[in-house]
Amino acid sequence: MIPGITSASGCSTYADIPLTHRGLSQGCTFVTGHAEKSLDVNWDALAQLNHTLVFYMGLTRADEISAKLLAGGLAADTPVAIIENGCRKDQRDIISTLQEFPETVLREKVQSPALIIVGEVVRMKEKLQAQVWQHSSEKQYLLA
Repeated sequence: MIPGITSASGCSTYADIPLTHRGLSQGCTFVTGHAEKSLDVNWDALAQLNHTLVFYMGLTRADEISAKLLAGGLAADTPVAIIENGCRKDQRDIISTLQEFPETVLREKVQSPALIIVGEVVRMKEKLQAQVWQHSSEKQYLLA
């Protein structure tokens, strides 16, 4: 736990997913995915922002989040990362698409606490992990 750091920043960094990236997302919008009755969110505006969207406490609203963002214009194949137990040694990163996101939550039996990241930056996970692996391999070669 680091005081002053939002869980979105910690979880995404630990998962190798940037919140913004040149050419993919110039901004990040934080949204609560939990409400007493209904989510009072301007879904069309969220879908059109071209931002990374981070939903806190949204597992129980996965169907609604997916349906509303799709209806707002986001593509069905928009990547989604579900980060369970963020910043803990048992963190689990599950990658899906916006269309398959609700089904993935059920199939993978995702439990709270979990953070949901929606946007093209999720595709960077694989690229960043490959760079870390390459850098690590180069260091080992130099030490040999």
